[in-house]
Amino acid sequence: MSSRRHFFDNRAAKWDESRTVDQAHLERLLLPFAYELGRAREVLDVGTGTGVLVSILVGLAPEARVVGLDLSSEMLAQARFKHPTVSLVQGDVHALPFEPCSFDFSLCCACFPHFEDKSKALEGIYRTLRPGGWLLILHTASRATINAVHTRAGGPVARDLLPSTKETVALLAQAGFEEIGVEEEGDRYLAWGRKNEATEARG
Repeated sequence: MSSRRHFFDNRAAKWDESRTVDQAHLERLLLPFAYELGRAREVLDVGTGTGVLVSILVGLAPEARVVGLDLSSEMLAQARFKHPTVSLVQGDVHALPFEPCSFDFSLCCACFPHFEDKSKALEGIYRTLRPGGWLLILHTASRATINAVHTRAGGPVARDLLPSTKETVALLAQAGFEEIGVEEEGDRYLAWGRKNEATEARG
């Protein structure tokens, strides 16, 4: 895990200038979930990086407290410069530093492949969601494109791959999620699930 952290720490200063982010495309991907986001009181942006998603989340969830979590302190420094009023937390998705039932909506934007133990990460996200809360995993490119990019990048991220639809559904179900869906298109990879409203917090 430390090797991944160093990988992103070393690239944080030039991360935004080296990538073009289509904010309009991100907004379109989030629109089907606008109602749930609009009702949220607490939203967790897992793997927030330099805060690419933060402005959109603040717009879609105006009444919510948006919390950004990232393993990389240098990525968070960039995010803090752009979003000084947003709560930003350095932490590991495999050991989330939040109480059970803390969030109404959690998002993993362009970070899910980097979770070393996806089952453990999803179980932690599930635990920190309130009953009825949603998880959304999203990428602005296809699974094949994302996996090719990581393979070419080499180093600690060379094997950080998005799982197949079948594997993702199984992982979400194993973590306890219901109403699971996966959508793979040329310009997107989305996966989602909901915590049962009657579910008690897991210890």
